[in-house]
Amino acid sequence: MALAANGRLVLFGGSAGPFVFFADTWLWDGTDWTPWTAPPGSSTPTGRTSHGMAFDIGLGRTVMESGYSSQRDVTWLFDDRGWRAVPMPSATVRQRHNAAFAYDASVGQVVAFGGWDGSLVQAADDTWGYAAGFATWSPFGVGCAGTSGVPTLAVTTLPWLPGTLTVQLGNVPATPGLGVLVTGWSDRQWSGGPLPFDFGPLGVPGCHGFVSPDAHQALATSTGTATVLLSIPASPQLFGMAFYQQGVVLDVSAAGFAMSPAAEGFVGS
Repeated sequence: MALAANGRLVLFGGSAGPFVFFADTWLWDGTDWTPWTAPPGSSTPTGRTSHGMAFDIGLGRTVMESGYSSQRDVTWLFDDRGWRAVPMPSATVRQRHNAAFAYDASVGQVVAFGGWDGSLVQAADDTWGYAAGFATWSPFGVGCAGTSGVPTLAVTTLPWLPGTLTVQLGNVPATPGLGVLVTGWSDRQWSGGPLPFDFGPLGVPGCHGFVSPDAHQALATSTGTATVLLSIPASPQLFGMAFYQQGVVLDVSAAGFAMSPAAEGFVGS
């Protein structure tokens, strides 16, 4: 349990006995506990206990790590939009449970200390800080299908400063066509109102726009995939910047277009 955005408390997981782990999320608003429901298509952590949670004031998100769980390859962040999985370069801090987690304002990081490894034999005496300066790119949301199924969106390089972000749109029709990579600075609001935007009333049921359409890159989809290279200049102002991306494929044989899930990225250095 830890502080969450908007002054609430967030509770995740727990155990009902040996190897019986909860995977639900509850919020306390100062008066009552209410269950949090994940938006359709969103990812959530696997059940766990003896994990660590702390609110990162700089990020405005609750950070969750470690614990008894089958999923030890990601860090989880929670805010009022839900859970986001962030793959991390180092796995050491995740191979433990019952570690102490807290936010250290002097360094601006969530800090983890100690804990036990999975064998219950080795106690740890090291200290780790969650550094938001890592370059990350994490999918979220759900796409909608065209004639080739739901388009995929993936990266082969991360948004390092300076560097090149390589984004690949896949599972698209092999016949020559056109795709668009939409990049925006918000996943909450665009000029037409709040996000996600439901295209159902426009005749495309099940399709949602998760990204503000601030920039577009046209993609040729003649081979079933399309790749775009985005150059990230050596500008210190870009460090830590959040951005959001989603792929759109024109598909005249379907409802007119298909959309990939979205992704959230942070520029790292």
